[in-house]
Amino acid sequence: MELIGRDPELRRLRDFVAGDGGTLVIAGRPGVGKSALLAAAVADADPLLTVTGVQTEIALPFAGLRGLLEPVLGEVDALPPAQRRALRAALSLAEPAGPDRGTVLHAFADLVAALAPLVIAVDDVQWLDASSREAIAFVARRAERLGATVLVVHALRGRPLEDWPELPTMMLEELDRPAALALARRGGLAPAVAETLVEAVGGNPLALLEGPTELTAAQRSGGAALPDLPPAGPRLTDNYANRLKRLPEATRVALLLAAASSDGARGPIAAAIDGLDRSRSAAGDEAPGPLGTGNAGLDALGPAEDDGLVVIEERTVRFGHPEARAAVYHAARPSERRAAHRRLAAALPAPERAWHLAVAAEEPDEELAAELERSAFDAVARGAPGTGLQALQRAAALTPDPERARARTLSAGHLALIVGHPQSALALATELPPPADAAARADTQLLVGVATAQAGRPAEGQALLEAEGERIAAADPGRASGLLTQAAIALMGSGPVDEIVRISARASGLAAPGADLVPAVLETSAHAVAGEHKVAREVLLGRLEEIRALDPTGPAHQVIALSAMALHWTEEQDAATGLIAPVVQTLRDRGAVTPLAFPLVALASVHTRRGDFLGARALAEEALALGEEAIGPFLRALTSNTRAFVAAYLAEDEACITNAERGRAICERLGIYSHRAVAEQAMGMLALGAGDLEAATLHLERGRESRLRYGTGDPGYMFNESDLTEVYIRAGRLADAERSLDELRAGAAATEGAWAAAATARYAALLGGDEEIDALLATAMAAHERVDFAFEEARTKLIFGERLRRARRRVDARPLLAAAESAFRAQGAVRWADRAAAELRASGHRDPLSTVAGNGGPPADLTPREQEVFALVVGGATNAKVAASLFLSPRTVEHHLHHIYRKVGVRSRAELAARFPAGAKTSGFPDAE
Repeated sequence: MELIGRDPELRRLRDFVAGDGGTLVIAGRPGVGKSALLAAAVADADPLLTVTGVQTEIALPFAGLRGLLEPVLGEVDALPPAQRRALRAALSLAEPAGPDRGTVLHAFADLVAALAPLVIAVDDVQWLDASSREAIAFVARRAERLGATVLVVHALRGRPLEDWPELPTMMLEELDRPAALALARRGGLAPAVAETLVEAVGGNPLALLEGPTELTAAQRSGGAALPDLPPAGPRLTDNYANRLKRLPEATRVALLLAAASSDGARGPIAAAIDGLDRSRSAAGDEAPGPLGTGNAGLDALGPAEDDGLVVIEERTVRFGHPEARAAVYHAARPSERRAAHRRLAAALPAPERAWHLAVAAEEPDEELAAELERSAFDAVARGAPGTGLQALQRAAALTPDPERARARTLSAGHLALIVGHPQSALALATELPPPADAAARADTQLLVGVATAQAGRPAEGQALLEAEGERIAAADPGRASGLLTQAAIALMGSGPVDEIVRISARASGLAAPGADLVPAVLETSAHAVAGEHKVAREVLLGRLEEIRALDPTGPAHQVIALSAMALHWTEEQDAATGLIAPVVQTLRDRGAVTPLAFPLVALASVHTRRGDFLGARALAEEALALGEEAIGPFLRALTSNTRAFVAAYLAEDEACITNAERGRAICERLGIYSHRAVAEQAMGMLALGAGDLEAATLHLERGRESRLRYGTGDPGYMFNESDLTEVYIRAGRLADAERSLDELRAGAAATEGAWAAAATARYAALLGGDEEIDALLATAMAAHERVDFAFEEARTKLIFGERLRRARRRVDARPLLAAAESAFRAQGAVRWADRAAAELRASGHRDPLSTVAGNGGPPADLTPREQEVFALVVGGATNAKVAASLFLSPRTVEHHLHHIYRKVGVRSRAELAARFPAGAKTSGFPDAE
């Protein structure tokens, strides 16, 4: 049927379907024609996968995804083994494969990519089960990259959807008046009657189509007065109620069974109708009665199909509109609805049977609650913790024993944390009955404390957890150790570090023999961040075999990754790599997704310190590709900041800024000061490499503020003191530079770290006298011999080369500068390489390809200082940036420019730029902006 008044929207959607992929959400109020528009837009799409959400109280894992993929289930077997196992388990085609929902999400995305190009059409997404909606959202965010076109209909009803991403959206409004009148007249209404109908119900297409069905022929023609016409919502409800009354009673009962079904599957509905008839016949009731349907089965739905209320398809019974289904269901009395669910339960296998019985239950029922609990754990094992959460909540509500109900509610709360809903966990905790003993109280406070921390109030959560742990420490030290361990974890992102040390040490002391590894690793990592490297190193290396023995596919992956991070902070790079690299490969081989993010971050961090920025970039991008849906917001912040940090070295401005801003936003929401500092540090390093001292100062000082708030005493934790010292020196803020260098020096003494010793020496050389250079250079290079930080070693050589040139020791400077440039270029740090190249030329080094006049390089008769100014100005630097880079005053820069203009034969900066285009420059620090 032709759509009236929707030509622009239909053209847009058809063009979108014919495009290169992506996602578009069609949103609007009920009845505005979203589903009809979607159907028209994808009518000619091939291949096409479709699914429609159904409003139901039944929660089955990935039920909607199973319906979507029904036509292509055979293609699942072509996926790699790990993804195949996970997706088959999620779709109930195989036994549960484990609780990693991230693997399920990626398996679905891989299947979509394998089937691409294709179109996915999702109607009424708000009514899909939680696990299916999460999977659809995961693919929708990546549709263009996967080669898929995803169209989603979202009916705006009540509260917004939880966890639904912000996606491009087309709002569908009501029809304008001319189109509304045309649609009303198409139903056979006289013009005046159509006017009256539009005046009453507006431009809602469903109301305009359904409204005339209640009018007599005389009323349609205008020959009889019209009844009072309420607005669209009440009008639709009344209309469906009146149509139901006209149907045979057997049809109404069959319709109720269809409305109570979670998926409209024909078989169970037909079986429920037939079973109803058999039970009544066995009871000797020959009359149809209020629940009788005869032996007609689905034939009982014939009058409803004729009336347009339902469509009986090959596999399903589908209502003509969701409003019709809601009207049928809610028109029935509660007792009739319960009876319908019981009839459907008799025709269905577990766990769907348990859900229908749960909806029909009138009182607590332990057997039913236990069956729902089993279905919840089955859903979790299939990668659908959100569905499991719903089942556990219902199981708790049906549990007659208060303590067992409490246990099930606590389990539901912890599932809420797994799916990233700490507020739901807190709400569940408020529903708990008063605890019967100290252990029950402690278990409740554990849930509340962890949820409070995850909700962005880490200090509040820590205080609650610690207080409860100390309350029961004497009577139940093992439980107290668990509470205190969680208290320490609550502070891992926010600090202060000394509190993490104190609390985790207390947790270790209370732990049972052999059960102290987790708090010990927490304490040790905090010692490392605090600058107590010797203590941290001894503990970690002493327990390395215990850590290696942990299962990386479970929660222990966090312990392993944190241990690797702590080893790398203490400059045990080989040990860190030896620990975490095999874990990363194991997780890849097993197709694990959720446990992979933190190990990837740890390994990328080690590669970054070693100057392998390209390797680190690949690891960070692999971690980012896992998606926040699979790894959660905390690890998304870590992965974003890791990618930003690598991008800063590689001069990838957009990648650095985008990821740092994303990471910083998450950190601010969660109160994670440690990684907010890392985000600022990344942007500060990017600005320093570009020669933008103002921006570098801003970000690095913000990083310092967050770092101090976190309480780190390790200058190598993120290099903040080092980079800030350099910025202050280049900006001429020498007093600030001395203060920052003192902090760096103190950290170097505390940690006895090789890198910190080298960094202290190089900045002392910049601030000290010429007579100190050689001794400081020897100190720095000896320190670099102790640790493999390739970028930082090249940076030290660059700075000492600059310092030697300033001391008029250009010959001594050249080998250092040449080595620095070579190292930077090999690492991909192009801006730093260009800076070293400019310094090398300024030292009197001659490149025969760039010193011959006329080839785009500087004239041969420029002095070394003039060559340096020339290179920077031609590269696009302002006088202020040249002055900051070369430790000159702006007036001195003007003086050198005057001589350059005279020697080159130009009169202005513009003429100089025209004579020597930026693309032909031999070096440049900073690069042109």
